[in-house]
Amino acid sequence: MFLSPDESKVSELVNILMEKKIGVVAHFYMDPEVQGILTAAKKQWPHIHISDSLVMADSAVKMAEAGCDYITVLGVDFISENVRAILDQAGFDKVIGFNQIYLSISPTCHVHLSLRAYC
Repeated sequence: MFLSPDESKVSELVNILMEKKIGVVAHFYMDPEVQGILTAAKKQWPHIHISDSLVMADSAVKMAEAGCDYITVLGVDFISENVRAILDQAGFDKVIGFNQIYLSISPTCHVHLSLRAYC
């Protein structure tokens, strides 16, 4: 299941990310289900990156340079704060950041994207 997530859920997530121009940076410690769906979604939407905290902010800047209007951070608050600071330093203070994203990806649920801003 983690390595082969439901393709309809992956497509649903990709559609939301593309429509709203959302980039996603996620920490390695995210649940396997989340990593699985994000890895699958990255094949259709390149603005998804899973790494350690040192690389996440740099990836967020690259996503902003590529046209993402929003960046969501899947990690603890200090990672979100670092991403915000690096985006600001790189001149992307208008890019809105989020430090929470909830993905309902169980077999009985639709993908649900809920964001909390960390501007």
